[in-house]
Amino acid sequence: MEQTYTRSEKWRQFLVIFTPVVISQLMLFSMALIDTMMSGHYSNEALAGTAIGNSLWGPFNASLSGLLMAVTPIIAQLLGRGEHHDIKRTVNNGLYIAIGLAALLLALNFLFVPSILHAMGLEPAVADIAKHFLNGICFGIPAFFFLLCLASIY
Repeated sequence: MEQTYTRSEKWRQFLVIFTPVVISQLMLFSMALIDTMMSGHYSNEALAGTAIGNSLWGPFNASLSGLLMAVTPIIAQLLGRGEHHDIKRTVNNGLYIAIGLAALLLALNFLFVPSILHAMGLEPAVADIAKHFLNGICFGIPAFFFLLCLASIY
């Protein structure tokens, strides 16, 4: 961090930190918006299933991707201290954590989501769409988690 003295320098530094955070959050939540817009044109059941799938996916996405986003500041600290030899180990550990989290999320999805949807008392068509929606997201989870880890080295 640079030392700032004037108000304009402080705002400039704030915007440098703030802008990537806002862009990433907008991109993450735009997925739910696009899914809702597309499924709403297909049928009411598809809209309901997509909404339920997004509601179930959101908390897991926020918590698990938040764990992996910790790799970036760790690498920044290592760079700042000049400990370049530990960066490879940190990225590798992040990738191992990404694999473990992806496997955990896949297992949770395939083991518990059908019973959760059944317990919600949904119509069978809506529950089926929500289940398939979450299954589709799960196939992209390993790549998404790897991206979170590997983006920290750029």
